[in-house]
Parts: sequence; structure tokens; C-alpha cells
Amino acid sequence: MPIDISTALIILGILAFLIGASISSRLRNNTTIRNHIKSSWGQVPEEKYEPGDMESIASFYKNTSKSQKDCFIIDNITWNDLDMDKVFKRINNTRSSPGEEILYNLLRTPDFHESHLEDKEKLMEFFDKNNSTREKIQFLLSRIGKNRQINLSHYLFNEVKYNPLKFKIYRVLSLIPLVSVPILIFNFKVGVTLLALSFVTNIIVYSLAKNELSMELESISRIISLVNCAIKVSHLGELCGYEGKLRSALKNVSKLGRLNYSIIQNSSDPFGETIKIALLVDVLNYAKIIRLVARYQEDLLSVYKIMGTLDSTISILSYRKSVPYFFIPKFSSIGKGEKSFINITEVYHPLIKDAVPNSIASSNPVLITGSNASGKSTFLKTVAINAIMAQTVNTCLCRKYNSSFFKVYTSMALKDSLDNNESYYIAEIKSLKRILDSFNDEFPCLCIVDEVLRGTNTIERIAASTEVLGYTAMSNSLCFVATHDIELTHILENYFTNYHFQEKVEGNDVLFDYKLYEGRAYSRNAIKLLKLLGYDDSIVGEAENRASHFTKEGVWKKYGANNKSLNKHQI
Repeated sequence: MPIDISTALIILGILAFLIGASISSRLRNNTTIRNHIKSSWGQVPEEKYEPGDMESIASFYKNTSKSQKDCFIIDNITWNDLDMDKVFKRINNTRSSPGEEILYNLLRTPDFHESHLEDKEKLMEFFDKNNSTREKIQFLLSRIGKNRQINLSHYLFNEVKYNPLKFKIYRVLSLIPLVSVPILIFNFKVGVTLLALSFVTNIIVYSLAKNELSMELESISRIISLVNCAIKVSHLGELCGYEGKLRSALKNVSKLGRLNYSIIQNSSDPFGETIKIALLVDVLNYAKIIRLVARYQEDLLSVYKIMGTLDSTISILSYRKSVPYFFIPKFSSIGKGEKSFINITEVYHPLIKDAVPNSIASSNPVLITGSNASGKSTFLKTVAINAIMAQTVNTCLCRKYNSSFFKVYTSMALKDSLDNNESYYIAEIKSLKRILDSFNDEFPCLCIVDEVLRGTNTIERIAASTEVLGYTAMSNSLCFVATHDIELTHILENYFTNYHFQEKVEGNDVLFDYKLYEGRAYSRNAIKLLKLLGYDDSIVGEAENRASHFTKEGVWKKYGANNKSLNKHQI
């Protein structure tokens, strides 16, 4: 029965509406992405992180570190001491999973070649001068997006399982329905029977295959998005040579971008979907893709690294725009026997709002003393984090930075371990031992230690600390140590330069300026804090007398009958 004109117009109108709605939705989504790219540029990232996200983000680093055992990496103790996950999150303004994984890997693998850092800087300079190209790349990277529930490292670093025999069987099964059609002409009964059986068989095979592959579908989708994005980026023009690297890497894998991997799409055409299932179209498409992935794994890894490098570089540039000031570090190579050094002017901590800047220039190891909460630990972390950032993201939060290349190690926020049956002291000496074992003649070690050997008694702590720190001073290292043991500042003064933080008491308040001063500290505030927190005057007074006596005489008074607090409270 022919369709009248009015019905045809209604159908065409509905189709036009659906197509228009689809186009409008895509345009709105594109506009939202572009607006977010502009509004988030040079701003503090507002990205949310769920439990387990950092484990996923670290997957690329963990896979590469397995194959690069001779390369220096920021170890877990140092990374956790410095809260480097938080530093990463502060810098992370990437648009894609490859971008944030490469950025994380970058922060954990300091570079020791100035030429490599200069190359990174050239790319940042290019993006800084070419906002339009940068925004186009960010838009394309957004098409890849982020999904921390999947792990592309499975396809990039591990052997991809591909069973040719299984997919040959799928190919044969897909041909049977097609063969059944001409048979119908010659023998209707046989043709119908064969067609029906093949349909039923293939529907079952399709369901089983789709269940088997369900965990891999999103990963394959991301790989195709990655390749499509890379193809478009490679055609944007000059990118400091990266466009050529992309084209080279894409030679063998660009066909992945052309495959219509419809198994990940929801079809609104029941008839078309039924035909696809009967002919196992999606399963065979998967076979084509996984075969290409297995064959050109190295090329895909290159594409992944390049796209991640572009994304992470743009993120670093955005980070620079978001901080009060920064400096592109300068490095000086040192010869054998020459002393390592660090020279930083007005350096500040990346995670502290309105942080107080400090400066230091030293080729000697440094001992830092001062009261509780005066700023010692924060300063040590500031130096270590900036040293890492200098050799990774080529960005320091200071007015000036010049140093040797360093392998950075810390021993700071240690804990005892009930699981390993280790005391705090055991954990501490193991942490220090790993630093001593790292010393070599190739690159100096910047070792940062907060309260050396605090987990043992005073006599043995000072004796052991003297020898450990003396050993570091005579090795290829530059050591920064915070301590409450003033004795060490005298014992080691021929080898360590003394600096300190100080405070002043005004009324019931202890005020800190968080500024670094030359020389050792003489003031103490632990007893003053007892008073400010309401301890009995007799306790505070006797404690001050006892400390004063020890400072003058070098021995401790016995606790006895002439003690006012004892007389006051004894029964």
C-alpha cells in the first residue's frame, strides 16, 4: 500500500527532528568542552579523585619502571614523605588518561640530561605562543577522555592474547547465513533449515563472545579514540617535531582509526542489529582490531607516549600560569671530585597557600635547628620538591634556581610497622641505609632527613647520628638535616653549615616568621608551650630551671626534695 504524502512528510519530519537533536546535542557538548578548556586554563585544577584512582594513574609508571631498572626513580618513601600525590594533583590539568599517566611518570623519573629538559621547554614555549593550536589539541584530547577504571597498559606492555583459530571459526559461522540464501532458490526446505540453525547458533555464539569480551570493550574503544585523535593532531601542522614522530608511529596503526567498532555502540535499528548479530559483525570487528593491536603494539605505545607528552606539557604550562611566580631551572655539571651544590632564591612550597619564601645557597651539607612548628620540616620538603620538579617538569617555584643534577632521597615521615614487626627505629635505620647505599660517583645524592635517628636514646642517637651524617658529608652527596639535637651543630660544625628557624613569644602566643636564618638555634619553646596550654606554674618553672642548669653545667639535676612541684603535690 503506497504511503500518502502527509504520512511521508510526518516520517521525514520525525527523522529531521532526530537528526537535528543529535547534531544540536553534539554541538552543545563541543561548546561545553571548549568553554571548560578556556575557563580552566591557568587555574587550580578542580578535578575529583576517587579511591583507587592514583593506583590507576600510576599504571604506566609501574609498567615502564619494570623495564628500566637502571634508571633512577623517586622511590615510594620519598614520594610519600613529600606528599607527591598532592603535588601531582595540583599540576594535573590534563584532558586524557594518557596525559595524566605520562605526567605522573614524568614526576617520578627525574632527567639528568639538560638537552632533554630544553626540548620540553621548547614545546612549552610553542604552546605558550600558539594558543589556538593548543586549544585544538586539548579539544581532541578531551575526545579520548579519562576512565580510571580501565588499564590500557594491558595492551601496551603485556602480550596481547589473540587466538587465530577461534576467529577463523567465527568467520566460517558468519558466512553460513549468507550461503543459506542462494540454497533457498534450489531447495527451500534445506535453505530455511540451514538459515534458521545458523541464526540460532550465531546468536548463541555472539552472546557468549560478547560476555567474554565485555571487560575489554572500553579499552578497545579508548585505543581507537587515541588513534583517531593522534591522526587529527598529526595534521595540525608544526609541533616542534612531534607531528613527524606521530606520523611515523601512525603508519601501521592508522587503520585502527578507520574501523567502525560498533560492538561498543547501542543500535536503535532492531533489524540492523539482528543482522549484525547473525553475521557476527561485531565479533569479527573485534578480531581485526585485536590482531592489529597485537601486531603493532610498539607503534601504539609510541602514539600513547607522544599524545601523553603533548597533554602533560600543556598541563605543566597551565600550572605555571596558576602560581605566583616560577623559574626555569639552570643546571651545572660537576666533574669527579667537585662538590655538588644548590642555589635557590625565594623558594616556596607548592601546596601551601601564601607560603613564606626562603633562600639558600650551599655546597656544604646543612644542619637546620629550631623550635617545634617553626618551619624546619616544611623547608626541607620545599627544597626536595623543587629539586624534583626542576628535573622533571623543568619548573621551580622560586626566583632563581641553579644546582647540580641530583638523585633525591628523603627520610622523614616514617612509621613503625606492626605487619612487619618493625619498631620505629628499625624503620628509620633501614630508610637511612637505602640512602647511604645509593651514593655513587655518577650523580650526587640530595638527601633530606628530618630528625635523624629520633627513635632511640639521646646518647646513642647523638653518637650514631654524628657518624652517619659525617659519612654523608664525606660522600658524593648534599645532605639537609633538621634536628633538635643542638650538640650535633657543634660536633659537626667543620663539615655542616648551620641554619635555624626562630620564634618569639608575645603574651600567650608563640609567633613564627618561618624565615631561615644563618647559624644554630638557641631559643626553645617546648617548655613555653606547656605554660601556654595551662600546665601548673611549678611544673613549668622547675622544667625551665632544670634545662638552664643542664645548659650551664652539662649534667642533669636529680629529681628530689628541693623540687617545688614535688613538695607541692607529695602526700
